[in-house]
Amino acid sequence: MKRKFSITGMACASCQQNIQKAVNGIRGVSNVNVNLVSATMTLECDNNVSAQSIIEKVSSIGYEAIELDNQISNTTEEKQQLKKKLIKQIISLLIWLPLMIFTMSTMHSNKHILFFGIIQLILTTVILTLNFQFFVKGYKALFKLMPNMDTLVAISATAAYVYGIIVMVFSAVGYHVEHALYFESAATIVTLVALGKYFEMRAKVHTSNALDKLINLTPQSCTIIKGGRQLTVPIKELALNDIILIKPGDIIPVDGIIVSGNGLLNQSAITGESLPVAKNVGDTVTSATYNENGTFNFQATKIGKDTTLSQIIKLVDQAGNSKAPIARLADKVSGVFVPIVISIALITLITWWIISRDFAVAFNFGISS
Repeated sequence: MKRKFSITGMACASCQQNIQKAVNGIRGVSNVNVNLVSATMTLECDNNVSAQSIIEKVSSIGYEAIELDNQISNTTEEKQQLKKKLIKQIISLLIWLPLMIFTMSTMHSNKHILFFGIIQLILTTVILTLNFQFFVKGYKALFKLMPNMDTLVAISATAAYVYGIIVMVFSAVGYHVEHALYFESAATIVTLVALGKYFEMRAKVHTSNALDKLINLTPQSCTIIKGGRQLTVPIKELALNDIILIKPGDIIPVDGIIVSGNGLLNQSAITGESLPVAKNVGDTVTSATYNENGTFNFQATKIGKDTTLSQIIKLVDQAGNSKAPIARLADKVSGVFVPIVISIALITLITWWIISRDFAVAFNFGISS
């Protein structure tokens, strides 16, 4: 059977690869496809594999999963998260801009470095606190030996932040400092990456909104003719060959063929045509089109997932989850990118330490008595 899950907490292709690898390891699960853009995971599994076991597996490596139905999920929660992210980004930028101006104006002077450092430390600490999720997710992934892009951001920001504190401490006890504090580097890394994530999430929410609008084109109920009587029934209870009554202003609920009467249908939602099209007995009608004038009865020929609208929604969703060969190659490269970067950094540090036999030189403290 096929299942679909919403995934939260992904930051890069490494996250995508980690989830795919973990879920593929569950017995009875196959064809796992994790989409970074839509933050969803589709898979095929045996009937004895529970959704809870899949959710727990995803949770064990630091992410969250929620099973979705066959339709697109509601985006209300995502919209709320987007608003919170926007507020954080505005505050971060309002603090980051004066921090950069202040840093640039004092970076070539070592006078009063402790006073200037305290101001930079306070401003940077506020920015890092606002974006603490990078450190929680990044280090959690590192401790589980599944580093991702959040791990790189967390390590680099932490290194710059701790470097600045160490330089301030040495300066306070009377050492001469040859380099800047680099607090602004930590703030810049976190602020700009968080800003990029905001725009990424914004694009995703807009895409989800467009799909939700497609789903909402279908009415919740319709009128059928049964035993000579008119009955109002939910769309889900419609059966093939049911005779459906359409009046002016009604939306066609499913696909079918007109058996009596006529109408003037606005098909712009499906075909993009700007002018309404006249429909008579024997003509086909399509779900999600709008009857501007006329009254007619039509026989349902496609219902549920088989309607034109449902197929369009399915194709759009599949397009978002499918990948070109070059994209799959990029994912494989990205999957090993983070471990390689961390390894190169450690090798560089150890090599300089061995050559110089001085950890301060290897770490580039630039401090002398």
